[in-house]
Amino acid sequence: MPMRRSTNMILCCLVALCCLAGAGEAAPTPYSWETLSPAQQQALQSVQGNWDSLPAVRREQLVRGADRWLSLKAPERERARQRFSAWRRLSPEKQEQVRQNLAQLRNLPPEQQEAIRQRFQEFSRLPEEDRRRLRQQWQSLPPETRRQLLNERRNVNIRRPMLRR
Repeated sequence: MPMRRSTNMILCCLVALCCLAGAGEAAPTPYSWETLSPAQQQALQSVQGNWDSLPAVRREQLVRGADRWLSLKAPERERARQRFSAWRRLSPEKQEQVRQNLAQLRNLPPEQQEAIRQRFQEFSRLPEEDRRRLRQQWQSLPPETRRQLLNERRNVNIRRPMLRR
């Protein structure tokens, strides 16, 4: 009989603990829609419908992205909108090529990454007509010549434009 009484007592305690645990409202999960600020919700409104079905890791990435977006000044946001719009206009094949190029860039040593960024900035500062002409010049070269120039460029860290005006 004492054994039965102690078993009943343990059972009652377990039931009471279960009831207490479920008595309060469930705490919101990290990055639940309700825990986001109104500004974050507005920035993420396009994913609101499926927010709860997203993995926690993806929600965290989106919240960090929303926070970065909210920290941008108006001109920076406009530039980001334009770049995103241009990205969406690319074909899936072209998007994949861009991803591969970025992966290759990330695998380079930091000095080479910086040299490439500087050359790109120099190119970007050229007048539109000069950039167009350089692109046409590059595209008119035979593929083997382009490969050869790229290989030479990788082996020599020169910061001048590849093609002459």
